[in-house]
This record gives sequence, structure tokens and C-alpha cells, in this order.
Amino acid sequence: MVQYTTNKTLKESLDSFDPHVSLDKQFEELAKYFLYGGYIHVKSDNIDRRIFIKEVEFYFYDETGKIESNSKVYHRNGKYSNIPDNEVLPIGRNTHYFKPGSLYLHASGVDITFENKEKQYRASALIRAFSIEEEGRMQPIYIKQKQNVIVDPRSTYIYEYMFEGLSIFGDNKYSITWKDDWTEAPKDITKKERINIGDDKQWRFIWSKISRDD
Repeated sequence: MVQYTTNKTLKESLDSFDPHVSLDKQFEELAKYFLYGGYIHVKSDNIDRRIFIKEVEFYFYDETGKIESNSKVYHRNGKYSNIPDNEVLPIGRNTHYFKPGSLYLHASGVDITFENKEKQYRASALIRAFSIEEEGRMQPIYIKQKQNVIVDPRSTYIYEYMFEGLSIFGDNKYSITWKDDWTEAPKDITKKERINIGDDKQWRFIWSKISRDD
């Protein structure tokens, strides 16, 4: 079961996830790691950037059908039933399992996944909002005319900051890694329902210094 402690890394917390224990409680504990326990480090010959997650949304799907799940999970068996069975493909009737920490890109943004083939479940954390630190300071992100803020609430825009300059020829020493760094203790985290899901599960967690009503 996931229990918050600053002595544990994000990977260790994901490894301790138990789908048979309260998902509500475990996702709330995991949110502390994602929001306060570190950052995504994007580095290449030309880029040295930190991406701080400011809002995270959790998803879970049990392939055995024994645990209540939501069929809107993108990466699962049968999501795209017209695709032939092939365990090599990322989607289809028989979808392979990602290793913990794998990034999954889809129409809603980027998931940090923690699936388990042995226990047959899919779990992921969707980055809903984020901030950027570069050149030693937080970078304002232009969202609206004549308004600069440090938090971008548009999840798919993270593509611009995470994959900028990534070469298909692999000659720029590009890396995307998670760095554990408890820069501040977890404060009260706002809990809300997930966006465009249609259930009452409060599996969306927001950094204490921002507020969103959508």
C-alpha cells in the first residue's frame, strides 16, 4: 500500500501500489510525490529544463474485472478492438503492459504509467497542469493575451516542453528522467473530479497554490 514518506522515491511508491487497497487513499498519497516530490528533467545539448507537475489525474483499469474500473482508460485490452491481436502493439484487443514509469502519449496529454502484467491492472497519472523552470528560474507561460502565469493548465501543451528538439537521429544526447527532490513539504492538496469522465471519483489532485474550477 502506498504511504507517503519523504524517504521514499516516486518509483518506490509506485512499486508499493496495491490495487486491492483503497484506490482513493493511495492516489491521494501518490499525488504528494507527483506534486511535491520531484520533477521531470528534460536535458539535451541545447536544453536543461525542469517540468514541475502542478495537477495530476489518476486512472485505473482492472483487466480481470474483479475491481471496479473505468472503460475510458486509453491503454488497456479491447480499447481498439479493430486492431489485430499483437502483443507488440501499444493498443488493441491484446495490449502489452508498460514498465512502471513509461510515458504514454495520447489525445489528452502524457501519462506516467505504472501497470502490472502479473496482477493484470493498468494505472497511470495524467499530467493536467505543469510549470517550467529553465535557466535557474520559473519561466512565465503565455496563456491569455496580456497575461503571464507560471502554471499551464493545458495538458497537451506539455509536448512542446517535453519533446522540443528531440532528434530521430539520436545525435543530441536527449533524456527525459524523473528526479526525486522534496523541495517543499506537501501541503493541503485540492481534490476534484476528473475532467470529462462522468463519475464522482475525486482522483484529480491540484497543487495547493493554484485553483481550478473546470
